Amino acid sequence: MINLKKKLVFLSIFSCVNFAISLAQDSVFTRNITVEREYQPILKNTGKLNVTPKLIEPEAKPLPAQYTDLFIPLSINNNIHPLSSTEFFFNNRVEQNNFLQLGLGNFYNSSANFLYSLLNRPNTKLDFYMNHIGTFGDKLHSTTKSGLVFDQQLKSLHLFAGVETQHERLKFYGFNFNDSASVQLNELAKNHGSSTYIERQFTSITRAPHSFTLQELSETPGTETFWHLNAFGGLQSLPLTSDINYSAKLNYHFFQNKFGIKENRIHLTGNVIMPFHENNIGLDVQLHQIKYTANEAPLFNFWDYYSVIMLNPFYSIEQTNWKLRMGLKAAFSMKHGRSFSPAADIAAEWNVFPQWMTLYGGLSGDYEINSMDRIFSENCFLFSDTRIKDTYTPFLSYGGVKIKPAKNLLVDFYADYRFTDQQYFYVNKEYITEELNAPDSVLFTNRFNVAYSDAYHFKIGGRAAYNDEKNRFNMEFRTTYNWWDTKDTALPWLQPTWETDLRANLGITSNITTSLYFFYKTGRYAQLGNRSVKMDNIMDVNLGISYIVSKSLSVYLHLNNLLNNKYQYFYGYDVQGFNLMTGVAFSF
Repeated sequence: MINLKKKLVFLSIFSCVNFAISLAQDSVFTRNITVEREYQPILKNTGKLNVTPKLIEPEAKPLPAQYTDLFIPLSINNNIHPLSSTEFFFNNRVEQNNFLQLGLGNFYNSSANFLYSLLNRPNTKLDFYMNHIGTFGDKLHSTTKSGLVFDQQLKSLHLFAGVETQHERLKFYGFNFNDSASVQLNELAKNHGSSTYIERQFTSITRAPHSFTLQELSETPGTETFWHLNAFGGLQSLPLTSDINYSAKLNYHFFQNKFGIKENRIHLTGNVIMPFHENNIGLDVQLHQIKYTANEAPLFNFWDYYSVIMLNPFYSIEQTNWKLRMGLKAAFSMKHGRSFSPAADIAAEWNVFPQWMTLYGGLSGDYEINSMDRIFSENCFLFSDTRIKDTYTPFLSYGGVKIKPAKNLLVDFYADYRFTDQQYFYVNKEYITEELNAPDSVLFTNRFNVAYSDAYHFKIGGRAAYNDEKNRFNMEFRTTYNWWDTKDTALPWLQPTWETDLRANLGITSNITTSLYFFYKTGRYAQLGNRSVKMDNIMDVNLGISYIVSKSLSVYLHLNNLLNNKYQYFYGYDVQGFNLMTGVAFSF
């Protein structure tokens, strides 16, 4: 289902070249690279290593039942690491429209994925899906979502609509700290419960820093619950039916946390592209309208309502061996925030040697809406009323070379340099009191705040991908070096200097497939007051094996975090050690 939704989103920005900025993801520039159809998987996200694992949901197309990415390590906020499930193709089988996957592991880990086609006609489809991933031990984190997706193909028009709900429950199991070591707040409160602490390193938007007694801090709820709702509908013209191509999509997003803060967001996107003097001109438009309400309004630190309009006119030229896009991006924030945020939109690609080498580069920028719906998915341990200011990147330059040294092998080398106005970094939420002596005069809790700084970011790296002709073996290796220069923070908190990952799948026989996933991050620091704390390197090795029992049944086993490393993505939160998960997948 998510694959269908990704296609719909991609089609809504059809006129954008492969170097477009994706506002639905994070503030890092995203490039899509496609050289030849033989390459699987297509290289994406060059320039950033997304080595933090993410749950990928079942594909919308019921055939073939592809389970390669059905169950991969979770995002950093879930802290469990089941590995990617392997291929689940059936040779010479009849069409299977539906599937069910179930998995169980130690630490009370569980997973489930279900897809059922309610309507499956040549031009009309209606699918229901449900996904669950969770751990119910001392690191409680459970996410369950379900949805409907509708798709209708007309003669010259494509209609689509859908709705998805998500429930997420988690535990704040991380450590709290004073100015020298970890501390138990409930134990400290037994003797100093009436001591008053005030928020520190607090960026005021609509309220001043609040004060709390130590007893109140120790009694802060240890769990959190998030509700998400996303409903969408849209249309787009079909290729080759007209010289003018267009698309439009309307999204409604709802987010609510246990604290009682509600976010209602309307996101409208539109696009049109048409011929102009043997080339093309086009316009991409986005409108965001956002409203916030809170059970205790004085505690919410953001504006209650604002809107942003984004315009991106462009002119594109596409020749046999080269293409060029020239445009301008502009974001206009109404009522609050930065009123005008311009950026260039220039991208070029030249097939120097069409069979084996391509050069590419560009100059661009970005304005990103940091909705609570997105940010709390990025870091679920944020303090409840945190609403991060929108991120503006006025300058972003990049360049690289794609090389095909051998058949089925693609190599990409690149460099990327950008400036971001008020880049945010996650830091443990800090409180200070004058009623106690050090080290208990300062507390750093297991909730997170953000520190802002103007930041220059340079990165250089490469990627290599190989896939044999029979799709029995595929491998992808990525590595990136990051350099930061921050104006208002000592370091780019929690950001790695080096990051590397390796993925590989090998079909031992037609029924048995194995997989490997390795990722590594180093050079990360956390902030505790005026101190910089070096964090342990992230190094994780995961193995998996899948066996096709019959054309309707597959079983799998995943061995995760084989090195049993106790690293942390967010300071104070250890991930699970060695864990395993076994499960079955049915297609029917």
